[in-house]
Amino acid sequence: MSLVLCALTRERAGAAAALQRSHDRLELAVSERTAELADNNRQLARDVAERERLALVLQRREAQLAQAQAITHTGSWTWDLRTDRVTWSDELFRIYDLSPERFTESFEAYLSRVHPQDRERVQEVIRRALADHQPGS
Repeated sequence: MSLVLCALTRERAGAAAALQRSHDRLELAVSERTAELADNNRQLARDVAERERLALVLQRREAQLAQAQAITHTGSWTWDLRTDRVTWSDELFRIYDLSPERFTESFEAYLSRVHPQDRERVQEVIRRALADHQPGS
C-alpha cells in the first residue's frame, strides 16, 4: 500500500510540476503580450496626437487662405475627377452670390457659371492641365 501511495504522490508531484511549468510559460506569454500592447498603445497615442496637431495646422492654414481670399475677393475650387464633385471656397460662393445649398457640386454646374465668352478658353486650359498633369494657366 505504501508503494502505491508513494507512486501516486510522485505522479501527483510530477503533474503539479508540469502544471506549474505550463502556468509559468503562460504567465510569460501574457507578460510579453501585455508589454507589446502597451508599446502599441503608446505609439497609437503618439499617432493620434500628431494627427490632432496636423488637423489644427490644416485648420489654421485653411482659415488663413479663406481670409486672404476674402481680402482679395478671389475664390478657389477643387474638382475630384473620380466623383465629378466640385467644391467651392466660401469666397467663390460670395462672388457668384450663391449659397452652398443651391449649388450642384459638379463640373457642369461650375462651367455653367463661367461667362459664355470664357467657357471655351476655360475648358481648353483644363484639357491641357489634365493632359500635362500640370496646373492650368
